[in-house]
Amino acid sequence: MVTGDNMITAKAIAKDCGILPKDYRPDPVFAEYEVTTGPEFARKVGGISNPGSGDAEVVANREEFALY
Repeated sequence: MVTGDNMITAKAIAKDCGILPKDYRPDPVFAEYEVTTGPEFARKVGGISNPGSGDAEVVANREEFALY
């Protein structure tokens, strides 16, 4: 799920929708991949672009994207 909400609101929405369990606690090893902000996600995947008119958006770093 991607949202423009702040982290607290995004986590609450994700819990209400069943994306995160109601008793969610970040895993210390994988926390950075479990919940992140839109700008941080875009930075980690090397940016998101639309290479041409009508083309789908693509990410620069597909390996990092696959972790999400």
